[in-house]
Amino acid sequence: ALSWAPSAPDRAISSLGTPVALGAYLAVCVSVSVAVARAGRARLGWTALALAAAALALTGSRGPALAAAAGAAAAGVGAARRRVPHQYGVRHPVRVPRAAWLAAAAAACVLAWALARRTMAQSDAIRGQLWATAWEAFLRRPLLGWGTDAFAVPFRLLCGPAYAFLYRKDGVATHAHDDWLQVLATMGVAGAAAYAWLHAAAWRALRSAAARPATSAAAGALAALFVSAKFNSPSLCAAWLGAALAGAALPEGPARGEGRARALLAPGLLLACSLWTAASALAWVRADRQDLLGRLARAQGRPREAAERFEAAAALLPGVFVYRHDLANVLFDVARGAEPAARRIFLARAADAAREGLSLRPSDPDLYRLLARAELRRAETGEARLPAARAALDAAEALDPAFPRLGELSRIPLLQGDEEMYRRLKARID
Repeated sequence: ALSWAPSAPDRAISSLGTPVALGAYLAVCVSVSVAVARAGRARLGWTALALAAAALALTGSRGPALAAAAGAAAAGVGAARRRVPHQYGVRHPVRVPRAAWLAAAAAACVLAWALARRTMAQSDAIRGQLWATAWEAFLRRPLLGWGTDAFAVPFRLLCGPAYAFLYRKDGVATHAHDDWLQVLATMGVAGAAAYAWLHAAAWRALRSAAARPATSAAAGALAALFVSAKFNSPSLCAAWLGAALAGAALPEGPARGEGRARALLAPGLLLACSLWTAASALAWVRADRQDLLGRLARAQGRPREAAERFEAAAALLPGVFVYRHDLANVLFDVARGAEPAARRIFLARAADAAREGLSLRPSDPDLYRLLARAELRRAETGEARLPAARAALDAAEALDPAFPRLGELSRIPLLQGDEEMYRRLKARID
């Protein structure tokens, strides 16, 4: 079933959350449809292709349109190498020139591009700036990168004010919108070498697989995912479908002479990773449940229960900012009407919650800002916490210079009576 993006009512998203994620999934479906059609089930394949292409056009996504064209070409070329059964049982070779598939793919790409009907100047500018930021991040730490899945750290530091203006509605980018640049920025040359080996291994496995419909479908799906990853962040649903098709196309069983232990290694690793993923997902579910119940309790005027819920969520996933943010907010609520001694205790706990998060995520500017808010409130009670608040805000701005929170910073000179500094900060805000 199709649904529409609230921010772009002319673009379909279905249940996958974004038009691009749906487009990537449909690009894989287009590739599979071509493989099915060329495998002798023409009516089913071409019908599925027409439906998938129509849905893809409704997403208005250009990257997935290019991916679908590449996947259809790869699936069609793979199918043209096989011999398919005639409907009367006579087998004959299929002779479809590769140029014909490539021309059809190009025509489909142009058609999908025209159906997008959108001006993409800002989107293209954002993507170009993302690529430039990712490349600069790689040049600064070329060997091991900035850390797995940590693209947001160099993004905040290097994107610059012009790019921050373009990206102001979407917050902080967590992906470079190109898989190779993402790997280079977050894992460096070491990660890129491993990623190149993975590509080579997949290519060898597909080339050695038997010529059958599953192989053509897998080749098309992987080609679609390969192209889609050059323009957008990954779609997990599309990646799962492509991985399933690739697994179906690989040779079955261990190679001759392969030991039993080695043959069981891959299934064992898959099982271990699956169990770890399931345990992680369960921890997220439990933590999110506590956080949502805490928000409900806070809205219904039960701050003590809310604080206990937020504490439980932070204990389950101590590195997640939002749980500590919610805990600090409810402590701020309680401190506002408390006696001076109790207020100091509540505000000290809010500051400690931010510090605990920083011990796990020392490069998170949002945690520094949370610490600064708590210290500013402590300073308003008469405690000598302004230097700590300024240090926290300075650390946040150093890590995130393109997205400063000058409104918070301006409160410090106001409390100190430094009117000149306050006017300068107010001018920057205006």
